[in-house]
Amino acid sequence: MAKSDIFSLEALKATEIKVDPKAKYIKFEGDNSNFCWRVVGDIMNPEAEVIVPLTHNCVFIKDGAPVGVLSAGRYPIFDTEKKRHFIFTRKEKKGAISVDIVFFNKTTMVQVPWGTRTPIDSHDPLTNIPVHVGANGEYAINVADPLAFYTKIIGADKAFTMESLKARLDKQVDALIRPTIAQFVHDKQLPYSHLSDHTAELAGVVGPQVVEKMKEYGLACNDFIISGIMVPEAEKHAIEAAIQSEALEIKNKKDAKELAAELERIEDKDWERQMELRKIAEADRDKYYEVLKILGWPDELHGAGGKANEKGGHFCPNCGHSYEVGALFCGNCGAPLPGGKVKCPKCGLENDSDAKFCSRCGSKLH
Repeated sequence: MAKSDIFSLEALKATEIKVDPKAKYIKFEGDNSNFCWRVVGDIMNPEAEVIVPLTHNCVFIKDGAPVGVLSAGRYPIFDTEKKRHFIFTRKEKKGAISVDIVFFNKTTMVQVPWGTRTPIDSHDPLTNIPVHVGANGEYAINVADPLAFYTKIIGADKAFTMESLKARLDKQVDALIRPTIAQFVHDKQLPYSHLSDHTAELAGVVGPQVVEKMKEYGLACNDFIISGIMVPEAEKHAIEAAIQSEALEIKNKKDAKELAAELERIEDKDWERQMELRKIAEADRDKYYEVLKILGWPDELHGAGGKANEKGGHFCPNCGHSYEVGALFCGNCGAPLPGGKVKCPKCGLENDSDAKFCSRCGSKLH
């Protein structure tokens, strides 16, 4: 799509035109800035036709209800002996027929800015401090299903405007982003002061939901973006201060055995355990690994044998140091890591990283 065909919502128009009763042709006469172009009035010309350009579809409304979508082509309004009618059957050529036709541009992509309507009232997961979160961004839409768009959005609204469209869509996006932000923070164990670092990831979660919602309104949605997550500075500073205070307490006053005992007392409250473990990890990584060892490397924290699950990372089974997937040896203690492969320098066979000798030729690997 050409850049010239991408418009901001504010640059578009919703236009209603009164048709000349004697007009022979009813056709779109606007430009790409016309998001929808409505033609209404009475037609008397027996040879009158609706002409739909390649760039448009149009919805024909009869007695207040849409009866079909016209694609590119020419369509006679009146039935004659020579032409098969599409819109009206008419035995006499005198009198007038009321028409109501809405043209929709298929090629124009519209950039729609969005923002949360009111602050999202929540609590920071790490500190339980109340926060009031806002978010904003943009996405692109175009009309994919004219009939659905007319039925769900425009209807008989003679005063339809782009502002009314934005208000309708804002309400839907707002209803999706609010619970998604809260769930995202819960699942990722993120303090709200750090949420702005994860806007792309969050957009990847919200975007598909927005796409499905827009389909209900006959719209195709692309490029959902979260530009920013806003937390009031006073609340952000309060969260940071609380995190630093707890980190200092963990670092200076509690040993690994005491911390492990506190985690065990949480019992089945897995999410709270994850929160406390996150605090320990941010305060003191060495103490964090000690706690994991004391707890016997529980599966719910990191995965057995150095493997990872959804809630944890990858940790060396010897010293507890974290490592990236695909690493062969621990960067902290040098121990072979599970799942890694090392190539034999003599025959080239890939052996498990913890193997000392090649299983094919017997050469020493490390």
